[in-house]
Amino acid sequence: MCVLFAASCSEVGPGEIIPLVPFAASQAPLSRRSAVALASQSTVCVIASYEYRIHCLDRDNDAPVGLFGRDGEGPGEFRTPLYLIRGPHETIGVIDIGLGRMTVFEPTGSLVSEVPLPGSSLLPGAHFSSTLIGRAMHGNELRQVEMDVASGEVLWERTYPIDLRVASGCEPSTFLGLGGGAAAPGGGIVFPACRGHLIFFEHRDDDTATMIQAPTYRPELPNQRDVDAYVASTRTSALNFGPSPEAFSQTPKIYSTRRWFDEQDRLWVLTNRERDEFSYLDIYMGPEYAGTVRVRHRAVGFDVLGSTLAVLVDRPVGPDDPDGFPDRGIDWYDISGLEFGLLPGE
Repeated sequence: MCVLFAASCSEVGPGEIIPLVPFAASQAPLSRRSAVALASQSTVCVIASYEYRIHCLDRDNDAPVGLFGRDGEGPGEFRTPLYLIRGPHETIGVIDIGLGRMTVFEPTGSLVSEVPLPGSSLLPGAHFSSTLIGRAMHGNELRQVEMDVASGEVLWERTYPIDLRVASGCEPSTFLGLGGGAAAPGGGIVFPACRGHLIFFEHRDDDTATMIQAPTYRPELPNQRDVDAYVASTRTSALNFGPSPEAFSQTPKIYSTRRWFDEQDRLWVLTNRERDEFSYLDIYMGPEYAGTVRVRHRAVGFDVLGSTLAVLVDRPVGPDDPDGFPDRGIDWYDISGLEFGLLPGE
């Protein structure tokens, strides 16, 4: 396996795990989506999928800054809002795969611009400026593209082989097997693979992938909450190619559910360890594992901006939850003292 990549396959033990304590907590609407984006270090936006709306709120007083959007195809309307991405000057881009466009808003709901997306969809990186780097599906190919935000013109693109994950022990599959790749602001990209492996292309001209096995990965079967969530997702999805619930319950969970690059090109990986009382984020600098932070409750999404980490969570179901469903919330963490993963002088 190692000869196919530039990776070192040496075993590396887990580094330091730092427990974080939130300094603020906010409420969030019930949603099928796990997207969360920081417009600033005190303003966050999430998707309320059942309302076809975007909720932006202020950290300091847990009050709405803007509630906007509705079902439709016109300006400021959404069909399938799936991702949020931070833009310049405290704006937020809403990726709508149903309409094949990105709409840019201020957190108050003021419409800034709209731009068509290349291919059938585009899954964005961590943020955009005058250009946006992400991955797009086109037929049965996965492309990494850089597009001009004003015009939608593709300025650069690269295609990846659909059997890229096979070397990590994955069964040969269609292009769906490359789903989940995280695009870095500088043009790199990382793909999840089987058995806890990550496949790194460190920059846009990197011809040889670096494959590592996450040092924190341990095969772990889904718990009952995982199985219940999986069953619920299959009931609400028009396209379901997954295993039966019985097979799912006997299949080890994948290493990670979300991957995101911050503005310092550190990769943050939300793992599937435990996830009821606590959740874990592994941090990498390139393919080098730096360490892990622990946050409370069941994290489903997160974003990082400056010294702020915002984590979208499902709260534990308690005796005061008569509906039996977990409440959604956002926990705010100060990571200004987090040093691992930083280059000297940062």
